[in-house]
Amino acid sequence: MDANSNEPEYFHKFEHLKITRTENGILEVRFITNDGPIVFTGKDHHDFVEAFSQIAQDRDNKVMILTGSGDDFLAQIDGPSLGDITDPGEWDRTWWEGQQVLQNLTSISVPVIAAINGPATVHSEYALIADIIIAATIVIPQVVVALLSPWVGRSSDRLGRRPIMLLGWMMLPLQGLLYASALTPFLLVLCQLLSGVSAAVFGVTMTLVAADLTRESGRFNLTLGALGVAIAIGASISTTFAGIIADAFGDSTAFLGLALAGLAGALLLWLVMPETGVAAAPPPPSMGVPSTVVAG
Repeated sequence: MDANSNEPEYFHKFEHLKITRTENGILEVRFITNDGPIVFTGKDHHDFVEAFSQIAQDRDNKVMILTGSGDDFLAQIDGPSLGDITDPGEWDRTWWEGQQVLQNLTSISVPVIAAINGPATVHSEYALIADIIIAATIVIPQVVVALLSPWVGRSSDRLGRRPIMLLGWMMLPLQGLLYASALTPFLLVLCQLLSGVSAAVFGVTMTLVAADLTRESGRFNLTLGALGVAIAIGASISTTFAGIIADAFGDSTAFLGLALAGLAGALLLWLVMPETGVAAAPPPPSMGVPSTVVAG
């Protein structure tokens, strides 16, 4: 215990963790550097192993809230402070600490809530390991998909599949451009809103197009599965190349590349893909009594 209070010593031991606890045991652990967003260092990589271990052993903790400061959850890193990771000895130590900190996090037996207040691009697994993740970037796309999907279905029948698919595709280059800009929490939420729009469009229209193309053959499941495989292959390729570009030229360049890929897809859809929907058939002629009856 701290000699000047009833707080445990570890509350004030770690430079980039601000730890407080309410009387009923709600522990808040905040990543922080100079009262602002944390700049993660090699010392933090080492310290967090002990910090989460001591939190796990403290039975006065009833709930833990893990969050960041300012506009970041955990998004900045001092790379050189991690040491020479090409040295086998340095890398072995770094690897061990990385494994141990996750084991210590998972050993915290009380509920852990990750309140993600901004980008979490450095060690995002700290948040993902939590029991509950509170983040607008996760909730908003799901809400948008749930609300928008019925409209997408009705509009696809009324306007055709092609214009609705174009709407979804145009969200992709716009997202890439926003991610490549100076991203703020507001823009991050906006990007996720656009992601929800495109997800709703693709989820509904892909099924409708598969049904259109297989109306005569009956191979709906095969076609839908083939489309799913194509999407998975595209996602794997884009993730790989985006990572390579980000390492070589930076994140903004990678996002611009993804924006160009989305724009190319939208142009290809506009120029090549025909409308697959079938126009609604006119109503059948009335079978009622003729308006004029010839008297016999």
